[in-house]
Amino acid sequence: MENYKSEKIIFTAPSGAINASLMSTSNSTAELAVVLPGAGYPCTMPLLYYSIDALLLKGYQVLAIEKVYGDDVAWRGFQTREAAFKYVEDDTLELFAQISKMFSERVKILLGRSLGTYQMACALEKKIVQPRQVVWQTPSLYEKWSVIKDSGVAGFGIIGTLDPRYGTALPYFPQDRIVVDGADHAMEVPGNVARSIEVLGEVIRATDEWLLSAES
Repeated sequence: MENYKSEKIIFTAPSGAINASLMSTSNSTAELAVVLPGAGYPCTMPLLYYSIDALLLKGYQVLAIEKVYGDDVAWRGFQTREAAFKYVEDDTLELFAQISKMFSERVKILLGRSLGTYQMACALEKKIVQPRQVVWQTPSLYEKWSVIKDSGVAGFGIIGTLDPRYGTALPYFPQDRIVVDGADHAMEVPGNVARSIEVLGEVIRATDEWLLSAES
């Protein structure tokens, strides 16, 4: 990853503290990208790690959210999907209210993976944040799929044909997209390590080419 400095930030939410890292380089502008992890896929995992690196290289400061709901005992204990998603939504609305207050109109990019895309949809639906670009990486949007189109924000979609949500997601996907044949929800090709590594490169390259630089 690009040499960077990192500042720890703690947000408060109904479920408790949400930790985040604000990363920047010597070339960073004031413009901000917010990166949201999956339920079991933190920002240190390859697809998000290299996405963050691409954003830093484009001149953004990056706010990487560290809350992984798969580690939250209360979230894992819900008996219904409705309750689990409501728990995340309540957290998200408070989180983005604080982000918007702290960073004013500096949030230009939202990039989320899986459950993180649901958080983006919650914030966009309530118009708490108004980015210029959104990256929907292997989205899991429950009942908020229409937000991809209704938000009016330029979007980039990432999904594999073996993702369980592929059939649901595709009708809502933005025109700008990368669909990888044979890739699953992890954007890996089962049983083929070499191809999985190639897919990682293809996804990061396509994302990087689509994103505008911070100075654009």
